[in-house]
Amino acid sequence: MNDSDKKRYQTFKNNYSWVIGASKNFNPEVCEDINGKPNPGFIADLPLYHRTPVAEYDKQPDSNAEKGVAYCDRLFHFEKKFALLTSENRLKERERLSRPMIDEFYNWIEHLNALPKTLLNKAAYYAQSQRKYLERYLLDGRLEISNNRAERSIKPFVIGRKNWLFSNTPNGARASAVYYSLVVTARENGLNLFEYLAWIFTNAPNLGKPGYVSTIEDFLPGSAALPQKVFTPNPKETKSEKYAWEED
Repeated sequence: MNDSDKKRYQTFKNNYSWVIGASKNFNPEVCEDINGKPNPGFIADLPLYHRTPVAEYDKQPDSNAEKGVAYCDRLFHFEKKFALLTSENRLKERERLSRPMIDEFYNWIEHLNALPKTLLNKAAYYAQSQRKYLERYLLDGRLEISNNRAERSIKPFVIGRKNWLFSNTPNGARASAVYYSLVVTARENGLNLFEYLAWIFTNAPNLGKPGYVSTIEDFLPGSAALPQKVFTPNPKETKSEKYAWEED
């Protein structure tokens, strides 16, 4: 392998263990192109759902693996077409196009007759066992077809977790999850992170008291109870007011 291939392969090797469908025995380093030459860079460039042993070792025209990947390609292609639609219209289009495609995909799997203990059989079994989760995005136009954004959001947390000793207990792990959920939720909704957390920490201890929010739902990003400063970053020259924990 040349240096470029080695770098791309290492990028994939560092991540493939959590890729859906990847076998622990799967070694991308031995992947070869149609001419029999090592081609690990090809794997690193694949979409997540392509990075499976089935897709790599049975990548022949008209093979069952190729047909299965084609169904996934079509579903993702639909989502690109629906990207600019409102959530209501996206839901309607998914019902019109995506649901029939998923039904066709699972009907194809039921008649696949893959040999036991083969990679194709494992892939088919996994797809069948996960059907109720895959179809969840068809119930709400705001949901996405994959959890790639969630995976990207938690990556910084996963990378740093070994440095945080307070996470070595169930309570510490739960506290980490709570705080990271707040942080990522604020970022995903375009909120001023500092102002949002400061407002929560001010109101949470006084929940239900006069002058403070009355329900947990008021803390959500879409709540009408959120102050305007949570949505707009303060100018650098603006003097910050004192928060509850800073008062004399």
